Amino acid sequence: MSKLPKAWRRTVIGALERLQSGDDRGFEDELWLGLGDAWWPLRSALLKKGLIELPTHAIYPRLTERGQQFLMSPHRI
Repeated sequence: MSKLPKAWRRTVIGALERLQSGDDRGFEDELWLGLGDAWWPLRSALLKKGLIELPTHAIYPRLTERGQQFLMSPHRI
């Protein structure tokens, strides 16, 4: 996450906060609106980093424990 441009980091954090609050659809909307065509590769990177996971038969991802810890971290930005 530290290699992302600052504006992108804010978008990712906002999207993860939407997942945290239960707004699954809003998570993807936030990424798409904030990042344009780059949203899908970034979503894939969040999966690989373990910040989100895609449960079996689910349409939208959910925040993992690691994702929760990231959001609580004072160094996230």
